[in-house]
Amino acid sequence: MSAHLERLAHWRSGITIALIVLVCCVPAAIGQSGSLRQLLEEKEAEIDALHDQATIEYSRRCSSLRRMEKAGCGTPYTERTSVIPSCGTEAPNAECSSALGKVKDGETELCSNCPDGVMLDFNEAFPMFPPGNNERQLTESLAWLHKMNTKYQEIDSARVAANGRRIWTYTGDQATGTMHMHPGMLGIGPSYRDGDGCKNAPGEYFDSRIRPWYVAAATGPKDVVLVLDVSGSMRDTASILSEESRLEMMQKAAKRVLKTLTHNDYVAVVKYSSTASILQPTIDGSTINGLAQANNKTVAALSEMIDDLTPGGTTYFDKAFAKAKQVLEGSSGESRTTGCRKAVLFLTDGECTRESCNDKTTNEIMDNIGSDVIVFTYTMAGESNSDRPTIPRQIACKRNGVYTNIPAGSDPALYMTQYYQYLAAGVGNVGNRSAIRWSTPYLDGGGLGWMMSVARPVYTTVGSITQLVGAVGTDVLMEQLTQHGEYRTVVSEVISRSSFCAAFSLSGCVLQQLRYASQGASDTCSSTSTCSVCGSGDTDVDGNAPVSLGSGGCATEEEGVNMFQPCSGTTKSINDALCQTINLQTLKPTEGGSMDAYESYICCAGCTSVGMIVGIAVACLVVVGVGVCVLKSKRAKSPGGRVTVVPAQPQHTMVSAPPPMVPMSGLYQ
Repeated sequence: MSAHLERLAHWRSGITIALIVLVCCVPAAIGQSGSLRQLLEEKEAEIDALHDQATIEYSRRCSSLRRMEKAGCGTPYTERTSVIPSCGTEAPNAECSSALGKVKDGETELCSNCPDGVMLDFNEAFPMFPPGNNERQLTESLAWLHKMNTKYQEIDSARVAANGRRIWTYTGDQATGTMHMHPGMLGIGPSYRDGDGCKNAPGEYFDSRIRPWYVAAATGPKDVVLVLDVSGSMRDTASILSEESRLEMMQKAAKRVLKTLTHNDYVAVVKYSSTASILQPTIDGSTINGLAQANNKTVAALSEMIDDLTPGGTTYFDKAFAKAKQVLEGSSGESRTTGCRKAVLFLTDGECTRESCNDKTTNEIMDNIGSDVIVFTYTMAGESNSDRPTIPRQIACKRNGVYTNIPAGSDPALYMTQYYQYLAAGVGNVGNRSAIRWSTPYLDGGGLGWMMSVARPVYTTVGSITQLVGAVGTDVLMEQLTQHGEYRTVVSEVISRSSFCAAFSLSGCVLQQLRYASQGASDTCSSTSTCSVCGSGDTDVDGNAPVSLGSGGCATEEEGVNMFQPCSGTTKSINDALCQTINLQTLKPTEGGSMDAYESYICCAGCTSVGMIVGIAVACLVVVGVGVCVLKSKRAKSPGGRVTVVPAQPQHTMVSAPPPMVPMSGLYQ
């Protein structure tokens, strides 16, 4: 499983020899730069239209929720208010279409004999959501997301009328991480689901909130320095429930943080124990000792270096921060920086070595790192180390950041990737609502080839708080863009359109509320606890005592910051929202009959899946010399509308099961 996930992570980074070929071998420009700008502006206009519709639909979500009633998935879309889940097995209104290419498993087509494409539903988007969602919150999100279908259809129809390419269009929901993608497809490729439904293991399920297109839209450009503990104790197992070491879990988390970044960001990684050093990736023949543009090559190079980290030594906080300071100050002098927000993500699994932290102020431990640097601190201390977070919390308080304890046995990536939500909250408060951002080029797992995503954040105002609702996005094929300019020209143009800094502002009260949300309401914030809220003895960047939650007009919880205020007057459940019920923990359908191979849900009628070919071939070997093996297959629709592969059986022999699916390349940045 570890090798499986690491291969998946490598593919999703978007770094393959194909990118080098793409850079070197794209055709010369055949149009003027004005044509490129026109195409970019057309896609941005689609995003603006999606944004405006999302703002409207979110504002009337409670009315939409009250009208939701369950109906069978076969009920026409115009007569149904419930939603077809991407994690389900029923898509009776899907049609065989080649408009969006073929789903691939790595470089291999998943459906080997499908000249007409795959099964897609252009009537509506199907939602995919991560496990563990609050049922009431998810139901409310699905109510307003479902109403986005009218706008998706309108944009799709305009593309068809203009002889343009039909392509993925989507909305990501902040409250639940739901990905609402048009046209509807069961699953987002085999990386995220199989025949039983969507995958629910850490690193395998899909969460729109940690996709680069979403993070870029919500935060804008930023400089990020990861500071990673590689002391000897990191070789210990993460918990009694896990066979992985703390180092292994940290490595996965750090690489997932890297994948939240785009070429609009700059990034560096510092490792520390008894000493500290900067990881120096080699990019295009040059070794970089500091911040590097977070493009595909940088993310891949740093990910490989993180994989090579080994534990040893003790834990010197001051040496770690000295290197982080060197990165930020040195890169600034060499113009390797966004010039926007600066963030340090500092992780440790133990207390600071005595010589490093004793008799030193917080500023001295941080080597007086710039007051404009936001510091997020994380501890993997485990159950018996509740006194160790004191210094990490003081550091985060001193640089207006957030301290988070990662509970034993939890996935560090779930906590470390939340750094951007803090940035998004500050960005949303100060007039960045019209910001449109372009992603790094990546290889579409749906078979369309190299593409970019363009996205815009969606906000709403709750009282005095500006709340991030989500982000809307669509894709643009690189082959379209490079018709109007060389690859490097295209990338340079989209970077220039996305590189402006987002204004940022957070009040002391909102900051404390975000910290409260980070720790969880169960924490009593005693002196020895893993409390995230800054309190007695802590000071902010200006030396002032933090705002006290629960007094002075600063509520402990506030809607729009860390509290979900559900729609009143309704008792709708997930059973009302979905036409096929999904278990919110396992992400498996709880109704709809037996499960089939994933290919049976997405391959067109008459097609043969790769897995089925292998299975039949194995069966042929078994019966060689006994009878004739028939390599034909037929397709049948089940009573529920689901398309199912029915292979022809060799005489007196059962066909073996298809082999496990190999993760496909990165679908959607």
